[in-house]
Amino acid sequence: MSAARPHRSSRVALGAVILGALAGCASVAPTQLSTDRLGFNLAVSDSMKEQALLNLVRLRYADMPVFLEVASVISSRSLEGKIDASAPAVVGAGSLAETMSIGGSATVGNRPTVTFTPVTGERFTRSMLTPIPPAAVFGLIQTGWPADGILRATVHSINDVGQALGGGAMQRTEDPDFEPMLASLTRAQSSGLLGIQVNRGQDGGGTLLVFRRRAAAQTLGDDSLMVRRTLGLDPNASQYTLVYGVQPRNDKDIAVLTRSMLEVMIFLAGGVEAAAADVESGAAPQRGNTSKAMIAVRSGPELPEVTPYVSTHYRGSWFWIDDTDVPSRRVFTFLMLLLSLTETGGGGQAPLITLPTG
Repeated sequence: MSAARPHRSSRVALGAVILGALAGCASVAPTQLSTDRLGFNLAVSDSMKEQALLNLVRLRYADMPVFLEVASVISSRSLEGKIDASAPAVVGAGSLAETMSIGGSATVGNRPTVTFTPVTGERFTRSMLTPIPPAAVFGLIQTGWPADGILRATVHSINDVGQALGGGAMQRTEDPDFEPMLASLTRAQSSGLLGIQVNRGQDGGGTLLVFRRRAAAQTLGDDSLMVRRTLGLDPNASQYTLVYGVQPRNDKDIAVLTRSMLEVMIFLAGGVEAAAADVESGAAPQRGNTSKAMIAVRSGPELPEVTPYVSTHYRGSWFWIDDTDVPSRRVFTFLMLLLSLTETGGGGQAPLITLPTG
């Protein structure tokens, strides 16, 4: 009878270890949910920024950009346990001399599975080569992004009043009225005079660009008139149709020739500072006029002592945006927002732009 006691005690101890292991397993998911979610969020965010910066640098070097999307992230945690039990006995000493030893160990593992999808073929054409819809451009302005910066980065021309084009077969000098028009739109936006409305109808959505009438704001009223005059709009009309193109069909159209996402990135890549040795050897093309560069990407053989906002490595050199360069950070954030809008749709009713008369 006494010989059975160690077996009963071993079963009790073994059950306790198993229960403990099960309790530990039950606590893995709740305790790790927040850590895993935020950790993967930061990792995906950092990789997206680094990929965008790397592609800007590639375009500065006349290299081909490559985009990989994170299609899915699956985090799978496992709890592996090991239990050892032994019961040595001393012969002839009786049951009181018999001893029981139990040992155990548990290991928690995380084996994430990340799926990457290259953006090629039709998806690349739709995302990177399709012009950005004018409604999306003015929607960003409505959310508070400065009108002059948004339009300078995303628009070639409005009613054939546009900025300079260079390179390739298409070349043009900047229209002298382009910058003043952007300044008038930006002042109207800052004052609250400029507003965007989206109307939903049977045929789809329409975007209304509204200059609100304010009797006490004569200067702002002048900005509204200046925009109408510059774009050749009918001063007596109350609504103007927003269309994509170079030339308006009539004086009640606003034709916006927008850039594609790839063109926006090529334009912003003008602010990338190539390594001096690469420029001297011809590996990096010479930059043109950088006075209107919207972003400043620095370069050097080593990263600066102060951790940059985002950095990447290319052709043996480091490229980065300073953490203290707030204007460049804003432009880079704007680029990331545009990249999220590249799944462009189509169809629907042509948006309308309303400019009250008087």
